Order: sequence, then C-alpha cells, then structure tokens
Amino acid sequence: MPRKKPATVLAGSPSPSSAPTVADPIEHVVVLMMENRSFDHMLGGLQAVIPQVDGVLNVMQANADKDGAAYLPTEITTTRFRHDPMHYHPNVMFQLDGPQGPNRNFVLDFSRQYPDSSRQEREQIMGYYPVGYLPALHGLAQAFTICDRWFSSLPGPTIPNRLFMHAGTSQGHVKLPPPPWSFTYNPMTVFQRLDQRGISWKKYVSDQTTTMFLKYKRFDFDSLDDFFDDAAGPSSEFPAYCFVEPQHEPAYFPHDRGDGVFVDPSRPANNDHPRVSDIMDGERFIARVYNAIRGNEALWNSTVLVVLFDEHGGFHDHVPPPADAAPPDPAAPPITTDYPHNLPGQFLFRFERLGVRVPALLISPWVARAVDHTRYDHTSVLKYLADKWGLGDLGSRVAAATSFAHVIHAAGPQRTDTPRFLDVPSGEAPLSDHGRTLVAFSPDSAVGSRCGRIGTQLLP
Repeated sequence: MPRKKPATVLAGSPSPSSAPTVADPIEHVVVLMMENRSFDHMLGGLQAVIPQVDGVLNVMQANADKDGAAYLPTEITTTRFRHDPMHYHPNVMFQLDGPQGPNRNFVLDFSRQYPDSSRQEREQIMGYYPVGYLPALHGLAQAFTICDRWFSSLPGPTIPNRLFMHAGTSQGHVKLPPPPWSFTYNPMTVFQRLDQRGISWKKYVSDQTTTMFLKYKRFDFDSLDDFFDDAAGPSSEFPAYCFVEPQHEPAYFPHDRGDGVFVDPSRPANNDHPRVSDIMDGERFIARVYNAIRGNEALWNSTVLVVLFDEHGGFHDHVPPPADAAPPDPAAPPITTDYPHNLPGQFLFRFERLGVRVPALLISPWVARAVDHTRYDHTSVLKYLADKWGLGDLGSRVAAATSFAHVIHAAGPQRTDTPRFLDVPSGEAPLSDHGRTLVAFSPDSAVGSRCGRIGTQLLP
C-alpha cells in the first residue's frame, strides 16, 4: 500500500476582501452542520498521526472538578453519555472564564451541574477519541482539509449558533427561544440574498429545523430523502447551496434502546446529541452524505462539502476563543450574565467573544490533504458565499469574517486520490415486535413532499 502524502499546513489566508486568482471550480456548496462536540473531543487525537493539528497531545493544563480532583485529556471509547454536558451561555462563559483560568473549568461546571457523576463520567468531559475510532470523521479528516481554528460564533447553545450560520447574527439572543416556540427572528438571511441573485438553494431536514425560527420562508424545506434523491440526479439540477440538518430531537416513545432513552422507531436515530445519541449514528449519517455526493462523479467534481459542528456541547477544548470578533449588531446593549450554579459573579458579553472551537472539515477534490490554521467561525461560510456570488451585505460579522476560498484555490489540480466510499458498520438496536408494528403504521411513511413530508409538527 502506498504511503500517504504528508498533510500540508495552511498557516494563513488572504485578507477577507482578496479576490480569487484562479477560476473557481465549485458550483455547489453543501453544508452539513452536526451538533454539540468540541474539536479536541472529536479530532484532537489526530495529532498523533498529523502532528500539524493543534490537538490534545501537548495539553498540560488540567481541569479540576468541584472536589479538587484533576483531569487531563484522556482517550475514551464511550459513544453515549448518561448526562448532557451543559452548553447554555452562562455555563459556556463559566467553562471559558471561570475561577480556574481560561478553558480550565469544563469539569468544574459539569461536576457542579451533576454532583452525583462518577469520576469516569467527569473524565469523559476531557475525553478524546483515538485515531480511526470515528471512521467517517477521522477518515475524511485524514483525506481532506482540517480547519483547527474554526470557532462557534458565540459561547452558547445550538439555536443562536445556527442562526449565525444562516444570518450572521442571532439578533442579540444567546438563549434558546422561549415557549411557545413560535418566536421568529427576522434578520436578512443568506436565503434571501440567494433568491435576490436568482441562485438556487435548499434546506434538507429530517424531523425539525432551526431555520423555522427565521421568518423568511420558514417552512420552505425538503426532506433528507429528497437530498439523497437530488444527489443521485443530474448535477445541473442540484442546488447551488444547500444546508443539511441531521435528526436533532428524538421522540421519547415508544422504544427503549436499553439505557432509559426512548426513541421513536419510525424516525431516524438522533445523529449527534451526546445525551440521547450514539455517536456512531452521527458517523453513519456523515458517511451517507459524503457517499451520496462522492457517488455522483459530476456532482463530486463541482462541489465543496463543509462538515462542521454548531457548538461544543460542554466538552473540553484547550484553545481559548478569540475575544475580538466583530459584533453583528454594534448598537445592541451588552448582556450581563450571572454565574451558573448560584455562584457569586457575573459575565459581561458584547458578542465580541467567539464560542468554543469545533470540528470543521473542507471536503472536495479541489482541496488538499492539509491542516488549515486560519481563524474561522460559522459566518466564514456566509463570507465565502457572499464573495463567490456577490450576495451583498450580510452584516458586520460576515463582512469581517475570513472566507475559506484560499483553501480551494491552493489545492492545485483536481485530486484523483480521494476516498470513493466510507464504510461505517451498522450498530442500530433491533426493534421489538411492537416497534416494528408502529413503523408499519407510522404516518411518516405516507407523508408527502415539502414540509409535510418531514413528519414533524410544524410551528404556528
């Protein structure tokens, strides 16, 4: 077997306003945004085989729990977790800037939130996966470009970070929208700008989508089945931009997978959430998306697939996020946040602090096998799209963001050595007779196209 070519190091980037110097071969941009994992947790162990990666092997600063026990990054093979590490804004600010110093409060936050947690469970907060244990993510990381300075857009939970992905702002919000879940944001979105330019786009979702919180075309989305059908069709009919969302929330009835978490067997397994998902469900989903694009040669030859995670999910990462980001809404007042766990103290937040570093890969026959140290956040995708298609103003955060166009233009000739297929073994739990009956009578199996086809309860 031939030896792999060493990874290239991309240490910098052109200025955000720099124009490409060669023709852009990319006609389709596919963004697959997974959920709730940090860079160190998922990709930090790759430093063992790709020394250029800023990973966990040289991390010497321990995190201590509430009882003073110290924890360093440790190799784990746990794929499901009993507790959901906290990732709300006050907790993330505490993890980053709490009493033990920068990025040294992850275990402290977890142990205060879950005082009955075991030492092993606290070790998992510092845990990272060994090389090759995640067959899809690690396989793609070793074949394409790893971005090891990609930060979530704010220190907070899923929905505000995903809103930055679509609009470059969360309009001053750092929390989940309040009940009754009918709250809608009304910023200018990338979808509006694409429509104005006559550029095709689609949102592909499974059960529900955070784009429902955006007022613009909130119910204009397609199912994941549509994605795989479209990817198998003519590349000329595939959308120029598409956003793919995995299954986010399981239904807690009627099938028990054996650890007290009930999931609806008529729907796909939750793909990536630590509390209710097996991490291998996410691996299978990533592989399926890649295989669909890679299996259509014409589509593959004209596509960049961006695989990234919305936020860190409470897991440790050792790189302090930058604190000089452009506020998306400069006139908005700062947010004062109390310490969590009823501890005395407050944080002042002005949307200048990025969130925790997350896994991010650029995948295409036009990118090198490389490690890119350029600083990005989720609005870097919008910056790339805005520069590429002349989309116009998407706010001050996007204007100040760095595009990843230089990664594509630095790749040289189209590669012919990319993996043709990712194989992730099935690990789904068998269904009971009752579960199989429910699948057979599930209304999801007969749901039509568009929003009704998703099989989810739509917002008012």
